[in-house]
Amino acid sequence: MSRSHTGRKMLPGNVWARMLRVSLLLGVTVAAVVLGTAWLVDGSAAAASVAVGTAVVVFVFAVSLVALWWASRYPPALAAMVMLILYVGLVFAGAIILFAAPAPQGLEAPWVGAATVGQLCAWLTGVAYAARRTRLPIFDVQATARASKSTSETAKDQMS
Repeated sequence: MSRSHTGRKMLPGNVWARMLRVSLLLGVTVAAVVLGTAWLVDGSAAAASVAVGTAVVVFVFAVSLVALWWASRYPPALAAMVMLILYVGLVFAGAIILFAAPAPQGLEAPWVGAATVGQLCAWLTGVAYAARRTRLPIFDVQATARASKSTSETAKDQMS
């Protein structure tokens, strides 16, 4: 882990890769806690329900972050388009799951809900944490000021 000029810890790598790593780590931790609790309280059917809820959320977030990681290698307009397409696709998929798909037999709704809410919180927290620890020079006033100053000094030296 490196530090910015302000002394804050920064995570290494591409912002989307960081979001994926941190979110996955938090998601695995939450899954282990909820799965263990479900197993101890209600047995294997509850644990299976937790596994299904976890798998759905992990799949959605992982596909989104991997796609954005891929798109970040290209111009920003492509990343924005990928984000928009993924969002629309996820809304439609969520609507189909909620309203059109039959409820699977044998799943315990409270445990699926607990796993889903836990994973959702873990992944959103991971994304927010990784984004907060990302130093983007465009928003760094000191770095921008230094860069423009050195650019103007270079231009003056070249004109002399």
